[in-house]
Amino acid sequence: MKSYRKFVSLAALLALTAVFTACDSCSKPADDSNATPAATDSAAPSATDNAAPAATDNAAPAATNSAAPAAGQGDAEAQYKLGEQYHEGNGVDKDQEKAVKCWTKAAEQGHALAQMRLGECYDEGHGVDRNKAEAVKWWTKAAEQGNAKAQRKLGDAYEDGHGIAEDKAAAVQWYTKAADQDDAEAQCKLAECYLEGKGVAANPAKARELYQKAADQGDSDAAEALSKLPK
Repeated sequence: MKSYRKFVSLAALLALTAVFTACDSCSKPADDSNATPAATDSAAPSATDNAAPAATDNAAPAATNSAAPAAGQGDAEAQYKLGEQYHEGNGVDKDQEKAVKCWTKAAEQGHALAQMRLGECYDEGHGVDRNKAEAVKWWTKAAEQGNAKAQRKLGDAYEDGHGIAEDKAAAVQWYTKAADQDDAEAQCKLAECYLEGKGVAANPAKARELYQKAADQGDSDAAEALSKLPK
């Protein structure tokens, strides 16, 4: 009987020891020295941290930042400049039809550069149906105001009979006006007229002089023509 009691006491003691051991391990904090860092410690920065700047930061300026306000108020110079913006796609979407509309408004107010541009549009069919006669009409208006490029373009029209009856003498007159303003292309055209006697009496010396003036401005065609003239 005594042996049985000793056995029971020993079993009870072992059971109590196990209980205390288990409780001791539960009460200790977990050893996190080797634990994987929390996701937030090494998490990649959010998309907004390194996000590219908003598209509006580097976006092309809107038309409202250009000549649009003044153009809308009827300012001819602003209308011309806005037409250039639409023609080049500078600050606005490229749109030849809108360019033509702007230049037309400015041209109707007597703006020479707009008249010259409008003539080019009608001549080449850019943003409007091709109409050589209409091109000549606007070039004439600009040429009469002294625009050298329009004067040369008008000279071409008279020489070739495009949009107006062919008239070599009239071509020479307009080429002369443009050449006198140092338009190199007009100087070449006029030199050709003097060289071949088109619309004016042949004068090789005058042709050489004009080719030289154009070549001095860097015109390669003039330099080539000059090299081919008899010494």
